Amino acid sequence: MTHSGPSRGYYPGTKANIEMLKDDDTGWIVRPLLAIDLPFSALLDTLLLPYDYIKSDEDQSANSPKERIEKIEKAQNQPNTRHSAPYF
Repeated sequence: MTHSGPSRGYYPGTKANIEMLKDDDTGWIVRPLLAIDLPFSALLDTLLLPYDYIKSDEDQSANSPKERIEKIEKAQNQPNTRHSAPYF
């Protein structure tokens, strides 16, 4: 029902369905659809478990917009070392 993203851990689709089923703001039309989707999400999450395991070792900062922005700002704020000597 929703895109869970690459860094949600194991069984992200199943977790998302359960979270939405528990949420009081989920509409009455969506709840039966979530209940129908739950076993299919669990099956697909099980099939994708090896992929999730491989992806769990990767650096997750590339998926975080905050981490990317901080990395860019850090690179921009570093002094240029080639011209650090004073000119006479």
